[in-house]
Amino acid sequence: MTYTFNRVLIAGESTPAINTRDIHQLIAAEFAGDVQALDVDLSLDKATQTLIDAGLTVICEPDLTDPTSWGQPGTDTWLVAGHDKPSVNPVAATPQPETAAGYNIGGVGTLLALAGLDPKLAYASSKDVENQIVDKYGSWSAITAREGVWYSNLELLRHVRSLALQNIGNRRLRVASATERPLLGLDSTLAMDENGHPVNVIEPATLGALTAFYNVYTQVGESEKLTQSAQSAGQIPNSYARQIGSGGGLGIGALAMGLRGSLHQLSDVLIEATQLEDELAKTDLLIEIIPTLHPQTIADSPLQKLGELAATHAVPVILFTHESSLSNHELAEWGIHAAYVVSANSSLDKVRRVLRGTWIRPA
Repeated sequence: MTYTFNRVLIAGESTPAINTRDIHQLIAAEFAGDVQALDVDLSLDKATQTLIDAGLTVICEPDLTDPTSWGQPGTDTWLVAGHDKPSVNPVAATPQPETAAGYNIGGVGTLLALAGLDPKLAYASSKDVENQIVDKYGSWSAITAREGVWYSNLELLRHVRSLALQNIGNRRLRVASATERPLLGLDSTLAMDENGHPVNVIEPATLGALTAFYNVYTQVGESEKLTQSAQSAGQIPNSYARQIGSGGGLGIGALAMGLRGSLHQLSDVLIEATQLEDELAKTDLLIEIIPTLHPQTIADSPLQKLGELAATHAVPVILFTHESSLSNHELAEWGIHAAYVVSANSSLDKVRRVLRGTWIRPA
């Protein structure tokens, strides 16, 4: 039998009640195989495995400080960074109590660890960091002695970064961020949670210290890219911590940019890794899934990019969610032709009614 849509792509993030696989099985059962379906789960908690299945080398954050856990020299290593919730002190300004899961050393501590130094020196003095460098690597060329935290000394930060790059070797870190929010600023992951609600747990001293670190870190990292004329004109790029997506993993993306790595949107990486654009070009209908449909949740989800690609290939888009605050005008802006709110108790029953009664009908 011929139906209005004979090739269906189901993609998105699993909800508490429905997932892409369930809808795929529903379509197979309802239409007796006459409707071809492909399902791709783009959920954050499955992203690492999805990228591994696509043949990419992926590590987890606990392995980040050990370059030997990365891919082979000359290859790219990927890390998936989520919208982590900040603690009162997300960067170990003072040593946090160690638990079974360790403590969060943040971008500053991670840089020190990659350089072979103690991450607990994240906010130590220049003298303390210099002494550890000498103890570990032997004497080195003297720099201008300065008071204050170690990274306020531009030459010292440049040396620590060079040690980290030396230990990393010919490897490149690519961070796939699940959020568009930067690390610092009023719109950052330190200021707002995933749903756009304010976060008020970060101490002003911590924010000031982070801002100072990334300003100097960006200056050091970008100095090797700037032309001589740009340097003489004093042109300093925006802080890595203000780049789109740098708030993922509480700044891991910002750190990677200063280590000759790169920062990407997770949705773009997943769509490319799963070759979804090629599938969309052969698809008659795109069915999207997202737990909640609000401006901030869809902006950080793969659905934004999927909607753009669907529009390029003139593929209609319908969506299932458990709650929505978008108007019809906003749905149209996101490329969604129809959105259906389903309850957790009767979700698949409603999906079945919507598909058979409204969209996938005999031609």
